[in-house]
Amino acid sequence: MKDRHSQSHARIYWKILTGNTVRPIYTDVDLSGRVRSTGFDALPLESPPDYAELDELVTTLNFKLIRSRPGICHVLVDRKTRKIWGVLAGSCWAQKLDRVGLDLPEDVHIANAIIEAGREELEHYNCVSESNGRGDFMTQPTGFSDGGGRVHPTNFSTRPAVRRVMATVTEHRVFKRLAWFMAAAMRTWSPELYQHMQNTVLAAQNNNPRLRRPFKQSHWPALTVNFGPRTICLPHVDFLNFAAGWCGITALGDFDWKRGGHLVLWELKLVIEFPPGHTVLIPSALVTHSNINVADSETRYSFTQYAAGSLFRSVANGSKTNKALFEERKMTRAQTKAWLESSTAWEDSVDMLRVWT
Repeated sequence: MKDRHSQSHARIYWKILTGNTVRPIYTDVDLSGRVRSTGFDALPLESPPDYAELDELVTTLNFKLIRSRPGICHVLVDRKTRKIWGVLAGSCWAQKLDRVGLDLPEDVHIANAIIEAGREELEHYNCVSESNGRGDFMTQPTGFSDGGGRVHPTNFSTRPAVRRVMATVTEHRVFKRLAWFMAAAMRTWSPELYQHMQNTVLAAQNNNPRLRRPFKQSHWPALTVNFGPRTICLPHVDFLNFAAGWCGITALGDFDWKRGGHLVLWELKLVIEFPPGHTVLIPSALVTHSNINVADSETRYSFTQYAAGSLFRSVANGSKTNKALFEERKMTRAQTKAWLESSTAWEDSVDMLRVWT
């Protein structure tokens, strides 16, 4: 049962999410060709686009600039099916932001300080992560995942210093609030897919009670904190994530969000103003995304929740890898191919997306 504090925050987030003016952004891009035959995860990019600055994207490449305005929420809508594929949810603090640091909510300053202290501790104990293929910044995950060499879902294995830093994040009220707001946004704009993801994650935890979600307030099994100091992602897709699932991203730091830090969605040809404290939810396995650079004197961090596609495959297979399932059933190569091609996981997930009316 939720306590009164939890119920109060739930009411506040519901009011923010449903009280905003909602504007659709219509898209005409079919991304189903990116999905693997099993329907759970996606294919890697063969040739990512080159990084481009804001002026080039808007003036030369004709990307549409989506401005951040208080009280306005945008949903990404497929023009043909009217399915909602993502949401620019705004801020759980619902405050107007000016330029650099002038009007940042106090909780954003607190989050920034925690991340800065965490980065210093990780550097002190030489826990600097290796190149992540997304950009030149420090990153650390927590929670649990599947795939990537794992034969079953497991918690991320980390050094004691990393565990301390990540526990400071996940146990602090500011980050709990961000996690909850992300989950509330997904539950509002894609309730069926939210429920499917939650049921799958809980099933994985029931199969292995040692698996730990970063936040009880959230259905996502994994969290990555990008410690910066300037988290600028190069164009990429998170192809190992659940294909139809939404990844929640919150921008943090202290930067001029009119000049930099924007979220770029390449196939959709969108450049989105992304102020500190604001949250977006996108299918990060399918849409190529990146950020616009910020000044050397500025900081930019991000807080991301997500779920691996292999986790959904494992639960669907009764906690088995495809290979183990095929061996158990003594399937021939032809039977294996037919089984993979008969998967409706992708179609079933798309059917769960909410329709814009």
